[in-house]
Amino acid sequence: MSAGRDREELKARFVATQAALTRLDELSNEDWTRDDTIERMAGMYSYRHRRLKARAGKIDDDGYEDRSTAYQRLVREVLEAQRRAVWRLRNGGEISNDVMHRIERELDLEDERLEI
Repeated sequence: MSAGRDREELKARFVATQAALTRLDELSNEDWTRDDTIERMAGMYSYRHRRLKARAGKIDDDGYEDRSTAYQRLVREVLEAQRRAVWRLRNGGEISNDVMHRIERELDLEDERLEI
């Protein structure tokens, strides 16, 4: 990816993350939202926001990339364990290929989102 496209993508991710935080704040007073869920999501997006700021050079990195890399590794290990368990079920005849592929697709999507 070119430097211009990298900056453009970083900006888009930063603006989208800010929009998520703003919307979470707006939704926090709705009756149908749960405080613990809002808090968890806001924490995740706040961390992502700080990490993107660090990438853009707007704040000191302060270890955001290292922590993010360690988190991604941990999640990938857990996703792989889930894949192996689903394969065992399929190989044992307990689930169909279709079910296995649906679950694999969900795991793959979760893996792809780690890069954000």
